[in-house]
Amino acid sequence: RQQAAAAVLPVYYDDSQAAARLEEALHTSFARARTALSQEKNPRRTLTEGVKEAFTIPASDAALAALTRAGFSNEIEDRIVSIVNQLYRHGVVDNKELLLQNRERGIELRDTVSGAERHEVNLFQTVEYGADAKAMINGELASLRTSATDRRELATFLAAALRPNLTYNAAETTRRRQDAARSVESVFLKIPRGKVIVRRGDEITDHSAYIISQIRGSASDPSVWLKIVGILLLESLAALALYWDARRRSESKEDAALPYVTVLLIGIIFAWIVRG
Repeated sequence: RQQAAAAVLPVYYDDSQAAARLEEALHTSFARARTALSQEKNPRRTLTEGVKEAFTIPASDAALAALTRAGFSNEIEDRIVSIVNQLYRHGVVDNKELLLQNRERGIELRDTVSGAERHEVNLFQTVEYGADAKAMINGELASLRTSATDRRELATFLAAALRPNLTYNAAETTRRRQDAARSVESVFLKIPRGKVIVRRGDEITDHSAYIISQIRGSASDPSVWLKIVGILLLESLAALALYWDARRRSESKEDAALPYVTVLLIGIIFAWIVRG
């Protein structure tokens, strides 16, 4: 069961529409900001309240000032949109270290829109949300004809707008692993009393090693010990109940044959617990 559960790959959800949403928001904000800028008599291209209100994506004043100085140019808009599509195509995650723990086997990637799933093993091209994304964006903006300070502000703005599109779904992963474990039927290995599995100095065969591993696995299984503790508690309660009933009947001189029915019922309950 442990092997079956471990064989289930971690499930990540892929928001396949994240790039399209951000691209549309960028086009809308740039168009609105250009319109606001053209309607104002602002030859020095300084940031105004009208431009700030027109640009609907959250951005710092420093980033908006850099865009205003560039006139919200089509060149910058196209470059930013190209970076967005590139990064989302590779995947943006909130914890790349956690993701790369599955680099040998890969992950199960589920599209949140279509529900389709695919096995993804190429995990190194993903970028982590935050500082990692900011550094990569800053490098991609190096070809723009703007100052280094403005490029840093634009990289900060875009890195904050790039929300992760690959998210680990721990609940779904756990559910699938539990289902996989439950699908494996229990196998009981019966060893005759007094059977010698291996003697000191003997070579351990594959069969002997298998028996020893199963015994150790059974001993370390918490469910076995929980079952034993539960049976002992029930037996203790049953003994107390029989003792109390016997005293009551002896004091009242009632028929003592009735407790045997109780013993029979308790025996049936114990047999059911041991089998289950």
